[in-house]
Amino acid sequence: MTRLTRNPVSWVVAANVGLFVWLTGGRIVWPGHVSWLMWGDSAQHYLGWEFFRRGPLSVWPPGASPLFGVGYSSSVVYADAIPLLALPMKFLLAFTDVRFQYLGAWLLACFILQGVFAVKLLKRFGVSGVVLVPGALLFSIAPVFLYRMVIGGHGHMALAGHFLVLWALWLVLYPQLSHRRWAAVLLVSLLVQFYLFAMVAYLYVVAATWWAWRHRRERPLFVVIRGVAGNICAILVLAYLAGYFMSGSTEAEGFGMFRSDVLGLIDPNPYEFQGWSELWTRLVDQKLAYQAKPFETNGTFEGYAFVGIATLLVMPVIPIAWVSLRDKSFRVMAALMTLVSFPLFLLAVSNQVHVGGTPIWNISVPREFARFTSTLRASGRFMWPLVYCATCLSVVASVRVVVHCTKKRQFATILLVVLILFQLFDMRVALSEYRERFTEAQREVTRLQDARWTSLAAGTTCLVVVPVEAKGPSWLDFAEFALDNGLTTNSAYLSRWSQAAVEREKLRVETIMRNRSFDSECLYVAMPPIGENLESEIEQLRIAAGRDSTARTLVELLDGFIVIRRLPVTSAPD
Repeated sequence: MTRLTRNPVSWVVAANVGLFVWLTGGRIVWPGHVSWLMWGDSAQHYLGWEFFRRGPLSVWPPGASPLFGVGYSSSVVYADAIPLLALPMKFLLAFTDVRFQYLGAWLLACFILQGVFAVKLLKRFGVSGVVLVPGALLFSIAPVFLYRMVIGGHGHMALAGHFLVLWALWLVLYPQLSHRRWAAVLLVSLLVQFYLFAMVAYLYVVAATWWAWRHRRERPLFVVIRGVAGNICAILVLAYLAGYFMSGSTEAEGFGMFRSDVLGLIDPNPYEFQGWSELWTRLVDQKLAYQAKPFETNGTFEGYAFVGIATLLVMPVIPIAWVSLRDKSFRVMAALMTLVSFPLFLLAVSNQVHVGGTPIWNISVPREFARFTSTLRASGRFMWPLVYCATCLSVVASVRVVVHCTKKRQFATILLVVLILFQLFDMRVALSEYRERFTEAQREVTRLQDARWTSLAAGTTCLVVVPVEAKGPSWLDFAEFALDNGLTTNSAYLSRWSQAAVEREKLRVETIMRNRSFDSECLYVAMPPIGENLESEIEQLRIAAGRDSTARTLVELLDGFIVIRRLPVTSAPD
């Protein structure tokens, strides 16, 4: 027991590894196991990495990914492939083409670091000893953390890095303002995912402002400004190297749709993934259940913010601890965490304010503010700091009240263990589907079933899909086919792209199709509109190809697609 008391972090790490294995089966850590990634957004993350690693090593900036979305490509950043890992792994694996994924190992690291920084955060409130283990585990079984790995059925792997939010919250409460410590979390979050970086950057500004105000009579303001300016310069340089400035635009539609609900903290059911609290779902008003909500609220799955039944049960203890304990340190830090997260809460609910799924207020966004909101369109994600502040204060308050009343810390540990077991039981339906996603998920059946695809691609270097469209309806099928056959492709899925670049590439490819000026290095695939007479189109292409005496053009109908391959006469088969 003495060893556990002295080093609870090692037990938290072990518990989180066990939790990871229990929930995922553990096999996803194996680099060669990729089938669990080949659908939805997780396929974007994985294929974005694979095309990035196959790009030239001498590309500039280092984060550029010219092979993924030829004609409108940008960087590995916009494939959400976690540049923190993609950049070094590209050089380590430069001389092999074997499929390799690091996303499973990343999720394991997220579980571990979630527990480690939860311990650090709780220690700032004076929590110590064995009680830290179950206290930290409540952060690891938080629905917002687990849900992010299965959102949409496939998950947002980079956005599972919630430990960065805990890291930043810990630094907000740190006694000194260490610009070097903040630089570490800022730069790491920048190389993980921009939304996480935005949360961390906001918390850094709050911490710097708070520290400057408290020490306004001791040190001049320029000391703080100098440290902040240095970190801003480092951020801009790293953002350039990673390729953040390559997309042409960081704006996108969706602000107000991808929001959170005012009652999001107590709403257990995201739109498409139920079962995070069976008990609470039965108790609360059915207006809070997303299956009963109007279709217009579907986007709120991005703003899922349920704190979990365990935290929900002990949240009423927070005001009790505030009033009865009369601990100035607790009050200051609790007030600070509440004030810090409140502006993010306002951003999360967006300009379309809903309460329990019912629209209350629709505020027009000023033109000057529209650029900012379009960049952070999935504003509902900014509920996460508030969720973790509520979890932290609930754990701290319940521990302090129990210890104050019983004079025995063991009772607080028992209480938290019981709460953890109860929450795991209460969300068993969601956890069952969670396990199924990682242990049984397989590649969606590809539309490219004809055996002739591979033979037609032999000898080519690029795959051109017509019409050119970012995130086209069959982008995954064509991108994986291109990867398997060593081709570049204009069929890709990026989180942000330049629409002007897409239009230019679309015009270029349409010109090629219209003039029949096919490149012998490329395989062309046309996706005709529904209802078009395919036989007539193919016949016209073949007639036009027959007039070219310098080359032979093959025109085939494969799996509903018109496939075109130009062969020089000397290379044409008999």
